[in-house]
Amino acid sequence: MDRTPRGHDVGRPAGRVQALPDERLLVLKGDVDLAAVETFDRSTSDDLAWVRSIDVSGVSFVDTQGLGLLLRVAAPRGRDAPTERPALLGASPQVQQLLEMLGVDALFEMRALPGGDGAAADELRPPA
Repeated sequence: MDRTPRGHDVGRPAGRVQALPDERLLVLKGDVDLAAVETFDRSTSDDLAWVRSIDVSGVSFVDTQGLGLLLRVAAPRGRDAPTERPALLGASPQVQQLLEMLGVDALFEMRALPGGDGAAADELRPPA
């Protein structure tokens, strides 16, 4: 019996969400779907108000759970919420189009990654 999670394309990388609080950065990789978001949510109790940038340069797919995670970062967070929009780093045209179609692109400041190849974000990650 095939044990591939329903809806997951075997050819695409499993998703991962990594929090780097010291850099105020959230890094999303691969298929950012229900499984990836649930794994992240179980590993953190943060309200994500500390996040100022989201690296999505390595995202191959995002479902409604992944979109919900992005919106949790961008959503107003009370009186003490930062007034600036979170930066979305390295968003592919597909991710940008999805946000535009849903009318939520204005919640983010779209930015290219320094160097344009994702190397800058890789330098922030601690060794595996």
